[in-house]
Amino acid sequence: MKRLSCALLAALMLLSFAECANKDEQNNNDDEQYRDKTVIIDHESLNGGVDTFYYENVDSETVIIVAFSTTNDKMHPVHIPAYFVNNGGEKPLRVVGIGKEAFNCNSSVETLVFPTEEDYRKQDDKFNMSEHSFTIADYALRECVSLKSLNFPAYVTEIGARAFYGCVSL
Repeated sequence: MKRLSCALLAALMLLSFAECANKDEQNNNDDEQYRDKTVIIDHESLNGGVDTFYYENVDSETVIIVAFSTTNDKMHPVHIPAYFVNNGGEKPLRVVGIGKEAFNCNSSVETLVFPTEEDYRKQDDKFNMSEHSFTIADYALRECVSLKSLNFPAYVTEIGARAFYGCVSL
């Protein structure tokens, strides 16, 4: 009976290792696909680190933030940029939302600062905020335990389900 149990346990362990290897391979493929759809822009945070935003195109003029990371280990305000300006000289792409789980479990985000109308007008002097909207997707800031404050501008028109789930300091 002991030998059978040990053999069964060994077989289960081998299967779990094989499954983990398959997941790692799948994750690598997902990462490659993700990178193909992503543009990265870095901003110096006020406290000495670099905040990195990962964007995905919505259309030819707009993007959403799909992920965020920072080298700053301190809690700090995170400023959502109004535009992504491509170094290739193309027309700037307006940021219109925060995607699903974009800031997931990020403990460095203390305050979220949205762009102002003036920030948008730096790239487009005819920009009219009342004609545009900004969305925050489901679970966008899930488990951002250090998030203490944010002020929603009037142009935030949609907040997804559980967008701030687990934000215990908010």
